[in-house]
This record gives sequence, C-alpha cells and structure tokens, in this order.
Amino acid sequence: MEKPPTLKELLNNRKENHENSIIVTTTKDKDLFKGDVSELPKALLNIPIYAWDKRDGIYITI
Repeated sequence: MEKPPTLKELLNNRKENHENSIIVTTTKDKDLFKGDVSELPKALLNIPIYAWDKRDGIYITI
C-alpha cells in the first residue's frame, strides 16, 4: 500500500489560486481544524491524509 501524503505535502502541491480556507477532520467527523491555511497549527502539517476534496478544501485524517 502506498504511503498517504501528509497535509504539508498536499498544501505544497496545491495551485496558487486554490482556496485558502480548509477543514481538517477525522473519519468520525471530528474537526481538528477549520479556518485559513495560514493559521494551521504546525502539529497538523505532518499528519497523514487519507482523503481530500480539493474543491471544498476538506482533508480527512484518522
């Protein structure tokens, strides 16, 4: 199985004009972060992301 990308990797690969507001949530719908990318806690940048919706800016972790 492929290693899932980290949130930092996904954010580094996004397009320049991509939405700046994101939601980081668990598969059990518990929000870990909701807001502007610039305010994202550094602790969340290295978590593995298992699903994401680029259009809605939603990233799901475990």
